[in-house]
Amino acid sequence: MKKRLTLAVIAIMVLSVASAYAYGYRDLQDANYMKDRGDFWGARNLYERISSDIFTDREVKREAAYFIGYCDIRLSDPWRAISSYRHFLNRFDNGNTRFVPDALFVLGRTYEDVRDFGNARYYYNEVIRRFGYGEFPEKARDRLRIMGGGYYPGPHYSMQTLQNADTAEAATVKAEVKKSVSDPFVNFSMDQNRISRVNTLISAVEKLEGVEEAVSTLSEQDSKLEVVKDTLKTYQEKQKFESLHEVK
Repeated sequence: MKKRLTLAVIAIMVLSVASAYAYGYRDLQDANYMKDRGDFWGARNLYERISSDIFTDREVKREAAYFIGYCDIRLSDPWRAISSYRHFLNRFDNGNTRFVPDALFVLGRTYEDVRDFGNARYYYNEVIRRFGYGEFPEKARDRLRIMGGGYYPGPHYSMQTLQNADTAEAATVKAEVKKSVSDPFVNFSMDQNRISRVNTLISAVEKLEGVEEAVSTLSEQDSKLEVVKDTLKTYQEKQKFESLHEVK
């Protein structure tokens, strides 16, 4: 009996050790390959599994967690992307700055796309304040110039004129721009019609006006978004509250 128990314990220990190496750089490469091929759903699912595995190396999890939000952007789900990038910063913005300026800028860019300009300016200024210059502070300065009314201190190289600059600092920026693959907005724009439809629904639910009309404009894919499901759930709760407090 003792022998069987010992063997069972050993088997459990072996399985535990095996699970400790469930995800590694090879799995990250597989997720990156799916992302680069345009399989953003598959890549996102694998990135999520990697980033949530307790036994996986922290730097592997860091990269996987960052690219969850990247996939959300490419799937035209900015609301989920905002949640993913904020979660990334909560977990990994703690001294090691790898992917942090990237996340701050992309958060700003995503907030800008959903018309939350206050948060967009906050994150653009945050990446400038913390990192001075480089690819993402420069991009943030450009976005602030486009938006207007922003404060963007420090050295500025317009991304349009950067190619003609020959200063040492500009050369550093150009080198960083060249090797960066972490900006999901490069050569890509989210579905602005979808954003408009969903924002209209959110506004309608907040005001409790025109909700049915806003719902009727949603596409089948819109209806699958978490933000839409949550918004409609909020609407149902508001309706229930209103009916309970109706004057009879």
